[in-house]
Amino acid sequence: WREHPTYGYYFAIQNNLSREVAEIIQYHEEKYDGSGYPKQLKGEEIPLGSRIVAICANITENTIYNGMKPYEALEVIYATSGTYFDPKLVDLFVGSVALYPMGALVRLSTGEVGVITNIRKNHGPRPIVSVYYNSFNKPLSVPKMVDLGEQRTIFIVEIPLGAVTGSEVFAGMGPEIPVTVRMTGGAEAQITDEFTSAGINQTRHRVMLKVECSVYVFLGGNEGAANFSDEYCIAENIVVGTVPQTAVTIDIPQRQ
Repeated sequence: WREHPTYGYYFAIQNNLSREVAEIIQYHEEKYDGSGYPKQLKGEEIPLGSRIVAICANITENTIYNGMKPYEALEVIYATSGTYFDPKLVDLFVGSVALYPMGALVRLSTGEVGVITNIRKNHGPRPIVSVYYNSFNKPLSVPKMVDLGEQRTIFIVEIPLGAVTGSEVFAGMGPEIPVTVRMTGGAEAQITDEFTSAGINQTRHRVMLKVECSVYVFLGGNEGAANFSDEYCIAENIVVGTVPQTAVTIDIPQRQ
């Protein structure tokens, strides 16, 4: 199997591909530290195209054939930078991949749960996480910042698939944390009358209930407010005859 780069080289030449492309194929299994094959080239002795293809081929192999999640495959590339792969190319590649969305809820290898708060300071799989829950899923009294660019032994091990794929099918798949719901908004209700034509010499009388709600949400460092309103018909009747010009509501006490 170690001969496949050489076979690929001659196959490319026989099919009239350029020698530059053929050499990229021939040396794509070389490692940056010289431990690869077929010629044990190292560093910049390896053609630039081969160094680029090596990174892409490893990502493809691990995600498609080995069943790794994309962020796990990227961790492999990041961890072997300077050994198997050109560190400068790894930094360029990782820095170009938006692996974790801002605000995504994640679980760390320590068991703690937090929110991605900074993806620009560090590259790819090493963002800054604001931790809000400890490893026992208990909320911290004061959130703490974990810089994965400095804490090299801590990794992100679980992320919401819905945030990564953008698909509602995977919504809710991710770290499980306890949630407490408290009333932090308000609601108002108003009853109104409405008269509309219902045909010849007929009037439709509807009693409408209008409800307005305001909701405030705080979760994992993210917060927001929303207002909702809707109307419901709670009573309706048809008045035959002249359309009334005035409507009067009279409260009649109920007999005991």
